[in-house]
Amino acid sequence: MNKVNYEVKLIPQLEKACGLDLHKDKIVGFISDKESKEQELRELGTFTDDLFQIREWLFSNGISHCLMESTGVYWIGLYNVLTEPGIKVVVANPQHIRQIPKRKTDRKDARWLCTLLLNGLARHSFVPDAVQQRLRDLCRNRIFYTHSQTKTTNRIVKLLERANIKIRSVSSVITTKSTLEMIRQLSAGENDVERLLLCLRGKLKSKKERIRLALKGVLSESDRQILGLLLADYDHIENQKRAIEKIVKSVITDRYQETFELLQDISGVGPLGAQVIIGEIGDDMQNFPSADHLTSWVGVAPEIMRVRENRKTWVSEKEINICG
Repeated sequence: MNKVNYEVKLIPQLEKACGLDLHKDKIVGFISDKESKEQELRELGTFTDDLFQIREWLFSNGISHCLMESTGVYWIGLYNVLTEPGIKVVVANPQHIRQIPKRKTDRKDARWLCTLLLNGLARHSFVPDAVQQRLRDLCRNRIFYTHSQTKTTNRIVKLLERANIKIRSVSSVITTKSTLEMIRQLSAGENDVERLLLCLRGKLKSKKERIRLALKGVLSESDRQILGLLLADYDHIENQKRAIEKIVKSVITDRYQETFELLQDISGVGPLGAQVIIGEIGDDMQNFPSADHLTSWVGVAPEIMRVRENRKTWVSEKEINICG
């Protein structure tokens, strides 16, 4: 059998490119042409003036394409500055970039990113547009406030239980109008159980006798002060949630009203769920080539355990290239 030697080499896809290695306080950039004749390495900071210097540096070198990794949130500011005038920025999944062996230093990282981009070996990750990013941030902040409000509610319950005021044993929810009004009066120094019972509304009126027993506890002056602070926290968070809800509705009405209504035709999807879905995936499914890409983007992709080089490593079941 005759041996035939074939020459295998990479064919550059771009005339010139730049690789940008990002860190919290430092950005290392490397520019090269496809023949490796014109090269320049530069290290800059991450303040806004530094980002505009990087943009001018790229323009002065005739760079229209650059590659960076989606490292934390550090890439977002530079991405916005570079894409505004039309520079094509490829934001790559760090997991995919790291799969190709290389020696680790900041300068070599920048050179490596430039090499990948020049030879067409880096794939662009999906980056939501500004409107979707705004909606997503609003929905995520609303979830954060909801969790914070739950923690505050639990602290209120704990304080009342410590004083043996067992409203929680009678009413499963202490954030109804009736229970909140009673708790507010307790924090204000009201001790008369009969006056507190005047706060009851709706179904809680049928539990009047049990609530009378539940209110016979002892709150110290310190307990009342802390209870007042917790109620102030609860009210503040509630106001923040209402403000977010107002903005979310405005964004939905201006951009996503049709999608918002269609999503609610799905069984189990209400207004809140529809808002979150749109915020996370948008209204253009062409951004996701397959269901696997979509599930990976929203963080529900299945994962499998594989053993590589005698070490256990979690890897995704499909090779997904979508970054947050």
